[in-house]
Amino acid sequence: MGLNTIEIFVKKKKNPMTFFVDLAIFAVGIGIFALIFKFAGVIAFVPLPFLLFASYAFAYKYNTSQNHCEFEYSYNAGTLNIDKILRQKIRKAVVNVNVSDFTGFGRVNDADIRSVEKSSTKVEFCGESDIKEDSYYFTCNFESKGQYMFVFDPDERLLKALAASSPAANKYMARNGRR
Repeated sequence: MGLNTIEIFVKKKKNPMTFFVDLAIFAVGIGIFALIFKFAGVIAFVPLPFLLFASYAFAYKYNTSQNHCEFEYSYNAGTLNIDKILRQKIRKAVVNVNVSDFTGFGRVNDADIRSVEKSSTKVEFCGESDIKEDSYYFTCNFESKGQYMFVFDPDERLLKALAASSPAANKYMARNGRR
């Protein structure tokens, strides 16, 4: 690992509503079974194991994406890579971008955030929470799909590295008295 390499792991906070969403998923599965049973009779018991398994699989996938997720920010030689790690096993690349290609940079509690969100094709949350007020964002043209907005939670080391390599981040930091 070189001297200008920074790696940060950010664990997503648990969503307290996950339990209720899981219950709703199973309720929908049981409701579908009840409808099939009402119209088809005892033949409804044939797809029952499949409905239960599908409900379990869907609830497991939702639960994993909400409660067993962390993000790795890796900065090396002007490139920021953000990976999503599920259950400490599955790694999915979120974005790999040269920070000089940032088209915008700031905090999510800035006054102009609504216009940035509206001008973005998609918003990706890559931090502790989707509603954290002191998170940062950057925008960039992403894989020819338009401008994406990525919300993340960098530490001071990463902020300094981004400001040194990105004109958009440098401009924001200078404007807000952070260098």
